[in-house]
Amino acid sequence: MFGFFKKKTESPKGLLGIDLGLPSGLKWGSCNVGAEMAHEFGTYFAWGETVAKQSYSKENSSCSGMLPSDMNSKGILDADGNLSSKYDAASQICGQDWRLPTLADVKELIENCVWKWTSVQNVQGYLVRSKVNSNSIFLPAAGYCHDSSVDFAGDDGGYWSSTPGPDADRSNSLDFLSVNKSVFLSNRYNGRTIRPVCR
Repeated sequence: MFGFFKKKTESPKGLLGIDLGLPSGLKWGSCNVGAEMAHEFGTYFAWGETVAKQSYSKENSSCSGMLPSDMNSKGILDADGNLSSKYDAASQICGQDWRLPTLADVKELIENCVWKWTSVQNVQGYLVRSKVNSNSIFLPAAGYCHDSSVDFAGDDGGYWSSTPGPDADRSNSLDFLSVNKSVFLSNRYNGRTIRPVCR
């Protein structure tokens, strides 16, 4: 489940950009970073980090305890206030055509698609279907990593966005259970999955 990745210059095997007919024209990846199939959980990352770890804690988090202004001055954030490509696991692992979704991207996905809780290969998660074409993606409920364990896999989905929260310890994520999905401010030190996006 855990592993380290080197920077790649092309998309990993199995990763395709899926056109969901979103107003922005953004395409969502067909699988998570570190996965080759839609139902696979892939790799867990702390926010702003580009390699997996054996344990996820506040003490070993590189971005916990930093306000957005601090991260701006260190080049962790770009001019739009989102993670710069150097600190974006999707860009570093999948190639520069890919990136983490922003908070606005996540909200667009929630508001412009039909979400259905289902299972694929016995993995629970959401089938997210376009309202304007027949395309869809599957987001597995991969849970999240705290310390050295994966919690709530099969029940909870936690996907990072590239947009930090206003405080020093949390960033925006897409979080869901079978009964709801929303944007949530999550502790940066927890390991969460990433669904990359591209143009």
